[in-house]
Amino acid sequence: MLRAVWRWGVAAALLATFSVTLAPVAEGQGGSSQQSSLYSRIRQARAQRGAAVSRLHSAEAQLNACILRLRRAEADLRAAEARYLQTRKQIVETQEAVDKAKRELAEAQGVLAQRLVAMRKSGNSDYLAVAMGATDFTDLAGRTYLFNELAAADADLVGRIDRRRAETEQRVIELERQKRQAAADREKIEEARKVIQAETETKAILAAQAQAEVQAHNAHVAQLEAEAARLSAQVTRTYSSGGGYQGSWSGSWGRPTSGVITSHYGPRWGRNHNGVDIAAPTGTPVTSAGDGKVIFAGQMSGYGNIMIVDHGGGTTTWYGHLSGFTASPGQVVSKGDQIGKVGSTGRSTGPHLHWEVRENGKPINPLR
Repeated sequence: MLRAVWRWGVAAALLATFSVTLAPVAEGQGGSSQQSSLYSRIRQARAQRGAAVSRLHSAEAQLNACILRLRRAEADLRAAEARYLQTRKQIVETQEAVDKAKRELAEAQGVLAQRLVAMRKSGNSDYLAVAMGATDFTDLAGRTYLFNELAAADADLVGRIDRRRAETEQRVIELERQKRQAAADREKIEEARKVIQAETETKAILAAQAQAEVQAHNAHVAQLEAEAARLSAQVTRTYSSGGGYQGSWSGSWGRPTSGVITSHYGPRWGRNHNGVDIAAPTGTPVTSAGDGKVIFAGQMSGYGNIMIVDHGGGTTTWYGHLSGFTASPGQVVSKGDQIGKVGSTGRSTGPHLHWEVRENGKPINPLR
């Protein structure tokens, strides 16, 4: 049942949720502005996907909790049904015992009644016959005792059977009460199970919708990233063929890699961009922009694989999103020496080099 609800929920959600299409980039737009807009949309889409994944995890947790409660309710219901059936069986068995006791009681009462009738009809003749047949006084006493004991035994048997009948009937009454209680418990548990079942089905639909939402976001992000890769490749081809905007290169620093500048130092997307982005194919050599010493080569949040070169006087250059390193910490390098390769590690939407210049730890414009 839940599996069918899940499949229905996924299908409905996929039809109703996130019919998102990515508008193609106009050919007439500049590569840098296109990429800036596209990267912004990618970050937004990833954030939306992250929120959808969180909702999915929450929905799945709630669904699993409902399923656990439902299984417990079903187990309780089976136990209540078993108690009800066992009590009903005991009632049948005890009622049979009551009927048997009634039959035995009727038989014993019949024997006792016949004996009493015979005694009344004969008057004292039975006692006289007993007395006349005695051989001596001791025999007479014994015969009289046996006669009285026989009548007393008949009466005692009737009493014991009647008490057993009464006790068994009381047991039937108690079992009937237990059966009614078991039936009430069973009905109460069944009502609770129905409520949990309905809640579980609702949670299954919500989880299916959350799953569909995540799938839609995954498709949206993949579409945006594919477009970003296509645009990056287009920009790179334009630069490689001699066209496109390379950007002016000023200052004493050497150009750290070939490719087109897609983002400059300064305000970008509501915050400061601390360096220069240069788009180039993955694996394009990255060179040191000046003489110095490698002081770091590893991973850093946002930058992915990054290398830092110390040039003395508190000045360092940073090379981010690398696909690999060709120099090691402690190695002295000269301006133009290869130190790594262009990549797309860290927070990156396509292969490019993020290059920074810092003085005493503070980013400055590399091209000033």
